[in-house]
Amino acid sequence: MNFQTVLDKYRKFSFSEKDKGERFERLMKAYLLTDRKFESKLKKVWLWSEFPGKDDLGGWDVGIDLVGLTIEGDYWAIQCKCYAENASMDKPSVDSFLSTSSRKFKGEDLKTTGFAHRLWISTTNNWGRNAVEAIQNQYPPVSRIGLTDLIEAKVDWEKLEKDILGTMGKSVAEIAQRQTVRITKLISEDAKHQAAFDNFLKGLHKNINPSISQPEAIEMLSQHIITKPVFDALFEGYSFVKSNPMSQSMQKMLDLLEEQSLEKDAEILQRFYDSVKTRASGIDNAEGKQRIIIELYDKFFKTAFPKMVEKLGIVYTPGGSGGFHYS
Repeated sequence: MNFQTVLDKYRKFSFSEKDKGERFERLMKAYLLTDRKFESKLKKVWLWSEFPGKDDLGGWDVGIDLVGLTIEGDYWAIQCKCYAENASMDKPSVDSFLSTSSRKFKGEDLKTTGFAHRLWISTTNNWGRNAVEAIQNQYPPVSRIGLTDLIEAKVDWEKLEKDILGTMGKSVAEIAQRQTVRITKLISEDAKHQAAFDNFLKGLHKNINPSISQPEAIEMLSQHIITKPVFDALFEGYSFVKSNPMSQSMQKMLDLLEEQSLEKDAEILQRFYDSVKTRASGIDNAEGKQRIIIELYDKFFKTAFPKMVEKLGIVYTPGGSGGFHYS
């Protein structure tokens, strides 16, 4: 799969222009950390939503899509435009990027700094004369990556595209393992947690399967803590807890466990949940949401929860019942 094939896929299967743009931004983040020309220069690349200094520059939607941090400690402002091949960059498209990327902000070390370089990535080679003149003789300087550069880049685009969610899946798998250890410790050492877990396990035996063991019940809790917000993000306004018997039986136990949640793990998970919520925003039909679930299953759940994928399937039934089922 070459770059053009990935680009055609994004144009065909994205749910909206916003979704297409965000897919492209995630792909460019992975590209900059993989391509030989850049991997030797950049030690970190943030999506704008992840960048620690974004609030100093106006918060959301200010004309910067990615921020890079070089090995030397310099920051790059990066714009990503997933346009039609025959589109042309004009001066208004460039102005907000130049304006915002000229301002100061607090870096990762909380020291005030500014961008040392600016990079414009687009899926077209066409630039209007005024746009070209606008980026000339700028400080910090501006460089460009166009469609031809991306097509000729020596990277495995298929692997890069597949790894985007898979990488997050690996991080979440590690979090799930830590959750399992934490839950096991809590129910063995704390009477309050032990009593809540005993009631939870009795409910599973009565309502689901009498042969469920304690380790299996703990694994279910760990996975549910992580996956519930995914479905909440996909189906905003639909209460998964109120409508699903399994979820109801878990909730009291979860309320106790959330009091002991780890801040770093919560931060990693929240970035993933925000990504799913952004992808789902504006999609009001079952087909679109099912496509997101299929993509999450193929690229995320298989990596994060391989044992669960072997045992269970997650089925969403649209229509009158609007139900979720584990089968």
